[in-house]
Amino acid sequence: MFSTNYDINKIEVALKNVVVAGNISKKVFTGNRPSMPEDKSPDDFVVISVSSTLSDLSAYGRCVCAIDIFCKNLPNGCKNGGNMSIITQKARTIFPIKHDDYLFNSEPNIIPMGSDGFGYHVERIQIQLLIKSI
Repeated sequence: MFSTNYDINKIEVALKNVVVAGNISKKVFTGNRPSMPEDKSPDDFVVISVSSTLSDLSAYGRCVCAIDIFCKNLPNGCKNGGNMSIITQKARTIFPIKHDDYLFNSEPNIIPMGSDGFGYHVERIQIQLLIKSI
């Protein structure tokens, strides 16, 4: 039987709270990238999600979480690498993450995701998660 700790929203909110406390970005969302009017789009924002199957392994569960960092492109449409580097370095400072219900891996992977087609470049910080079920 699934533990209440297997709630995807609960996992995303737990990780969002860590990202907000780490002051990585002023705009942090859970689930999917929000649609925003172009004239009100921020310079950067973060989206927290569970990006894999959530597996129940009896004494614990497992899934992969993602912290997607979106940085607005330069006026010429190219990646704003300087801003992306600053935010990615800030994100590294939140590790190791301590939580009562979840064990976030302290060695995340960073994956360049490229352009999102809406004026931003994206880098994903991918984290393995063990879920305490007892």
